[in-house]
Amino acid sequence: MRIDLSETSLSELAWNPDSSEGFEIRRSIAQSILGEITWKSDEEGYLKCPGGHLHTSRSDNKDCTIFVDGVPNIFCFHQSCREEVAKTNHLLKSEIRDEETITHPSEITTREKPVSLPRTDFNRFEHNLITAAKTDKSYLIKKFDWDPADAFEESPIPLGGNPNQEWRLILGLYEKADIIWMGKEYSSGKPEHAKHFKTVSEWLDCEKIIVPFTCPSIFKPGSYSRSKDQILAQRYLVVESDDLSHEESCSLFKWMRQFMRLRAIINTGGKSLHAWFEPPNSEQEAELRIILPALGFDSAMFRPSQPCRLPGVVRLDAQKDPLLGLPVHQSLLWLDLEGIA
Repeated sequence: MRIDLSETSLSELAWNPDSSEGFEIRRSIAQSILGEITWKSDEEGYLKCPGGHLHTSRSDNKDCTIFVDGVPNIFCFHQSCREEVAKTNHLLKSEIRDEETITHPSEITTREKPVSLPRTDFNRFEHNLITAAKTDKSYLIKKFDWDPADAFEESPIPLGGNPNQEWRLILGLYEKADIIWMGKEYSSGKPEHAKHFKTVSEWLDCEKIIVPFTCPSIFKPGSYSRSKDQILAQRYLVVESDDLSHEESCSLFKWMRQFMRLRAIINTGGKSLHAWFEPPNSEQEAELRIILPALGFDSAMFRPSQPCRLPGVVRLDAQKDPLLGLPVHQSLLWLDLEGIA
């Protein structure tokens, strides 16, 4: 999944049609290149993905969307087809640009001059991605249906042992020399907080952990703050939502597995599930920063210093289990350690 922003400029955006006639021309060009398109509106439609033969999971008729407003763009929810989609996007833009150069020659000089446009026009790509995400959210949840109970059963590392020791399992995602933070939300920023920054080996020597939070990043030696300048690397991207149900979150995690490797899912004992993914590449991250909030996920989790729930500890602010009357643990639902030394 990647948006090709390299050919987008303010001058190109000045060509955006704002009339039914303009949209009609663009739709006609799109159909001549792409074949049949089911139009939802003047500017948006569904089509067969030009890279559909490369999809690694089943294709459906709403996987691929085209927008002909602003800078024309094809967007597919599959990852394996992105290079083919990028090539087709280039062809689509070129054909439309050439046609509009012929039919609107008076605008050539405008296109060649610097143009100052409102930010809303400049962010047309973002608008289209947000629209696609919100429109297809229910469709994605249905297509990638994944019940949390099924995720638990399918975990590459069998789970369900001693819940008090699951914090040891999550440390398996790191190297022994990595410096990890564990603590309460505000156990950071003062010299006395240095005790919350230890190597994985040092944490594993602890008999018990009772603090509720960790962080998906690793830190520099001597750190006592989770501040940005103390972060050595962000090992994982954590995705979570307080607005989606556990079932909805899990299904969207399954969709994300097409383009990021899922390493862990943690049941926080509260509203949300936390999914730990290997970090996306820069193009994917730029796109996910737009798409994930539109799907209902918390954008704060993109911050590498953001605390997240640690499995294997009791969630003190949660009510007791209504059936058993026992404290609720923050627990692992899925864990994949394959390929990690």
